[in-house]
Amino acid sequence: FMVNSGSGLNLIKQKCLGHVILDKTNSLSLQGIASETIITLGAVSIFILGGLTEFYVISDLIGFDQDGILGNRFLRERSAILNY
Repeated sequence: FMVNSGSGLNLIKQKCLGHVILDKTNSLSLQGIASETIITLGAVSIFILGGLTEFYVISDLIGFDQDGILGNRFLRERSAILNY
C-alpha cells in the first residue's frame, strides 16, 4: 500500500479482495489518480489496526503498482504521525 496524506479516501484494488461482497451502492467518481475520471466499483470495510476502515474499490488496471492507498482519513482515524 501507498500512504498518501493528500488523498481524502482509502482505495484498494479489486484483486486484493477475493470473494468479498462489495457495497455497490456506494461508488464515487475520482479525479487525479489517472488522466481520466475513475469510477469506483463500490466500497468495503476492512478491519485494520484495531478498527474498521472503509475502502473504495478500484479496478486492477489503475496505473500505479501498489495494491491501494491509505489516505488522510485513515491517518486521522489512527492518529498517525508522519515525519519526513
